[in-house]
Amino acid sequence: MTNKEGQKKNVSSSLWSDIAKETSNNPTNNKQTGKKTAMKIIGKKVSNDCKLKADKILMKKSVFCLSNVSKCHRNDVMAYLTDNGIHVVSCYPVLKQFNKMAPASTADVNNNNNSQTENKKTDEEESSTFRVCIDSSDSKKMKDPDIMPQHIIVREWQFNKKPETIVDQTKKDG
Repeated sequence: MTNKEGQKKNVSSSLWSDIAKETSNNPTNNKQTGKKTAMKIIGKKVSNDCKLKADKILMKKSVFCLSNVSKCHRNDVMAYLTDNGIHVVSCYPVLKQFNKMAPASTADVNNNNNSQTENKKTDEEESSTFRVCIDSSDSKKMKDPDIMPQHIIVREWQFNKKPETIVDQTKKDG
């Protein structure tokens, strides 16, 4: 075998370069971490007489933020969405925490009131913003303006990104 310059090319080196190209296109290799990700499949066969069964039902989920809602309880939100054919996995009120910003003297004076407030569960409080987790197949219904009440804002939930600098430092230290 000869290359463009007329020099003889080693057959085994071209073979290895072809293999390297194939593995670089393989989605199971992750160049950033240097680790291979395992391929996963999820079974679909339905069998009533089989002893081998799944422990729990797996579903793809989507998370949304419902805002500009007049103060209400999370059960009210769940009931409304369920009545409109949306399978709700979970619904939590989004509460702002002003107690962390309060001055120390105010916190000391109101210590007795704070202990009573802490006993009340945050997911039992009324709110105007909710974090709603639904079955991903119902995402189109959730985004449908004809289903949502007038002036209610629906958007996909924005998850906080983990800072990469901290992760890189721990890898270097460890």
